[in-house]
Amino acid sequence: MTKLEKDAQSMHSKIAAMWFDAVLASYPYDKNKFLATKDDVFMNPVGVNIRESIKILLTEVLNTKPDYDKISELLDPIMRIGAVQDFGPGKACAFLFSLKEILRKEVKDKSKGFYEELDQLSKKLDMAALVGFEKYMECREKIFELKARHVKERTLNILRVHNILAEVEEVGTEIITHEVFKQGGFEQQ
Repeated sequence: MTKLEKDAQSMHSKIAAMWFDAVLASYPYDKNKFLATKDDVFMNPVGVNIRESIKILLTEVLNTKPDYDKISELLDPIMRIGAVQDFGPGKACAFLFSLKEILRKEVKDKSKGFYEELDQLSKKLDMAALVGFEKYMECREKIFELKARHVKERTLNILRVHNILAEVEEVGTEIITHEVFKQGGFEQQ
């Protein structure tokens, strides 16, 4: 572990709190104020989840050899929330880069060779950002899949109600009028 990482680890609570504030800065003011003030997991599960993930994420990023699978797992709730909030990928991942600025402000004067060590840590943060981006895209993809399935199910229900849907063994569910089906529009082979 570099001196920078040790110094940052000694100020873990303060840096984690500042990093949490950077996450909240991406939310609209009314939401970020709520997320920041409520510490009760039942009253504010999103804020508490983000705060806890940030603390553990900071510890993992400061490790000599971070476990990127664990980082992916820790980023999941944060990216999931960003995806549901309709954040773009840049906005959802921006907080990861803010740690560099926080460390420049908080640890800069304590460490000789600071910039070389920050460069090493920056590489780890860049990898974490890529992992975060992948996690965000997985979440957005899942949201679109759920929406598409919902639209398909609703459409099929409407068509069933209006007798516009027929089940044809060879084809599966198709959108055809019942009259076409009865007149032999599909022949069995």
